[in-house]
Amino acid sequence: MLRDSGAGSRDRVISRRFSSLLALVVAVTASACADALNPDTFVEPAIIIFVRDTARITVPDTVARDTPFTVRVRTFGGGCTRKTVRADVRTSANVIEIRPFNERFKSQVCTADLAYLEHAVSVQIPTAGIATIRVIGEQSLAGGSTPNSSVELTRTIMVR
Repeated sequence: MLRDSGAGSRDRVISRRFSSLLALVVAVTASACADALNPDTFVEPAIIIFVRDTARITVPDTVARDTPFTVRVRTFGGGCTRKTVRADVRTSANVIEIRPFNERFKSQVCTADLAYLEHAVSVQIPTAGIATIRVIGEQSLAGGSTPNSSVELTRTIMVR
């Protein structure tokens, strides 16, 4: 008759416990990642001022009248905000209003990082003179711990 010395038995118990622990870790990880694999998202105005840093607005100093040019707005993301969605543009005389929007995941767990999300829009101005580019978005004062407020950044350009 063969008898178990006890060492193999302990190894099997430890192995079963490890397997159970590993299965629990995999289950928790899978459920935490479920939001990322099947996201529930919403669209929100882009953050254009984060604490004391402002969005970068790239636009030519001088443009030709009635000729398309590109305005680029680098907004702030990170955490659960990872993707640009759209930028609504309205032109009135020599004022161009740009409202960028980003997509945010509805999640209990978000990373604590800062990312830049760039919006690019093609616009044109019909009349010569000084024109104003207005970018309207939101300001985050403390990285999400206080409610965001609506803000505006402006740039002026010359239209020839």
